[in-house]
Amino acid sequence: MTAEPIWWVAGLRCRCPQCGEGRIFNGFLQVKDQCDVCQFELGKHDSGDGPAFFVLSILCGVVTPIALIVNMNMTIPLWVNAVLWGAIILGATLAMLRPAFGLMIAVQYRSRAGSGEWDLPPDPREPGRKPAPGPDQRLDDPDDKAPNS
Repeated sequence: MTAEPIWWVAGLRCRCPQCGEGRIFNGFLQVKDQCDVCQFELGKHDSGDGPAFFVLSILCGVVTPIALIVNMNMTIPLWVNAVLWGAIILGATLAMLRPAFGLMIAVQYRSRAGSGEWDLPPDPREPGRKPAPGPDQRLDDPDDKAPNS
């Protein structure tokens, strides 16, 4: 068996984070159920909308200042701005989305996190300690006999 690949490189290349060779997508963003090479279960890793949020946040943070600088130095009609910057953001988003999803799946693999398989830490509270107040309970509850500090 070969050595484990660098997980983030495999994710950016849209390859299986375990073997680094199998493809992780069937279509544009549909994750395969398992890797064709090592049979690793890819379907249990769900990255949700996180990658799309990060890609759009980064792109808007980069493209907006560039658009403002260009418009300060040139006079461009509004419709040209809308078409130009909209096409740039759309194209860059589509180009960055697959690697971002692959990277998020690789991060989940690296942290050994799967959908619904979280190992929660034990409750740190002592056995006799009162639970934290709920949303409809006041912090200074008169029924509470403990002294306020």
